Amino acid sequence: MKSPIAIITFILMAMSCHTVKKSPQDAPSQLPSMAEGGGNDFIMEKIGRGVEFYAIGNEPGWSLEMDQENGLRFMTQDGIVFNTPPVGGVKGHTPAMTRYHAIVESGELDITLTEQECTDNMSGEKFPYKVQVRLKRGMDKSFKTYDGCGKRIFDQRIHDIWALQEMNGKVVTITEGRSERPYLEFHTNDNRVLGKTGCNDLSGGAEIRGNRIIFDNIAVTQKACQDANYESAFLKAMAPGMVRYKINAGRLYLYREGKEVMVFRKVD
Repeated sequence: MKSPIAIITFILMAMSCHTVKKSPQDAPSQLPSMAEGGGNDFIMEKIGRGVEFYAIGNEPGWSLEMDQENGLRFMTQDGIVFNTPPVGGVKGHTPAMTRYHAIVESGELDITLTEQECTDNMSGEKFPYKVQVRLKRGMDKSFKTYDGCGKRIFDQRIHDIWALQEMNGKVVTITEGRSERPYLEFHTNDNRVLGKTGCNDLSGGAEIRGNRIIFDNIAVTQKACQDANYESAFLKAMAPGMVRYKINAGRLYLYREGKEVMVFRKVD
């Protein structure tokens, strides 16, 4: 018979582990598929929470959520839930490979993403990333490896042309110094944005991650504009850094630091 001290020690060790079993209502009987387009409620719910990358695998079924603001979340159908804080990616042996490694009190999580076509061996779906997850929990002596497929997720509807309707809470109108309505055209296949400030043309980087846009290297033509202050405000809203976005009823809303800065209408 075990002594009371040994029993108490065992209980304290179990309580200190951050890896938890899911309750029956949280554990899905089947991990949903990720059909191309990402417009289903399942994917949209994750985008709303800021998830940027999602992966799945089989035998046993597992899923991975990656969010560079809130962290990593790995789950399996047999009840494992393992969370870590955000970690940055490190390039691997080739430019196509990125590794994420997190160590927490309850164990280690090692993730490798490889830009290589991957086919889910149950659904037959094809994905742009091959994913390997290695997990070592608690007092495990070695890692357990999970292989699967994944992709970056975002609202696919943003891949379109959007005409500016409001900026900083004010309705945008065409004036003499604003030769045409400002607009943005997002190209999600190569992380680019094109557009017009109402006077000058613009182009640059726009990487869509979950519910965020990362603008970078925005270049503008140098035509003299009568409404220069307006153009300056427009470009300030697109300054390098992270902008949150939301699409609803044919409108694209952009936010900086929680404040709505621009509202666009989809151009039909």
